[in-house]
Amino acid sequence: GNDYGGRVGIFNTIGETGVVKNLKVYHSEIKGGAVGAVAGVNKGTIQNVYTFGNKIESSGVAIIPNRETNDCLGAAGGVAGINTGKIIDSDSNNIVIAGHIGDTPTASSIAGGVTGLNVGHIQYAVSDSAITSSSNANSLGGIAGVSTSSDAQYEANANDNPNDDIPFASIESVESYGIVN
Repeated sequence: GNDYGGRVGIFNTIGETGVVKNLKVYHSEIKGGAVGAVAGVNKGTIQNVYTFGNKIESSGVAIIPNRETNDCLGAAGGVAGINTGKIIDSDSNNIVIAGHIGDTPTASSIAGGVTGLNVGHIQYAVSDSAITSSSNANSLGGIAGVSTSSDAQYEANANDNPNDDIPFASIESVESYGIVN
């Protein structure tokens, strides 16, 4: 079976109506499937956060995007492992590692200075982090390992009712100074 690393951070999950503001996270070692200094998964709003000197590593399965092929994915980020909400005004200076999550050929891990997987919105973020991989990494990025819109976003925006629209994934007004290796 798969080693589910879970959602790990100060908060394992921030819900859609959740707001975390004015938080500083220093010198922690954090491991999990979806892992970030502030949240494993952010569905709400993270604003004005500073993460410094943390070692953040995906070391288990965060999600299984395709059950037929048993794909598994680990996600590590300086602020959140997976972001489907908003991260606004963040500053990150950490070591973020796309770690070993399994021995299957479809196991992969992603890492980013702010988030591993972004399906939400990132604005006014600065990352001066070292982003690296121990194995199986398929995407590393100074801000996000992967930023993509979801099927739900495309389907909601494809119909004729503008009230159903869901904003697509976006990254704007960001800076990345770290090392991606």
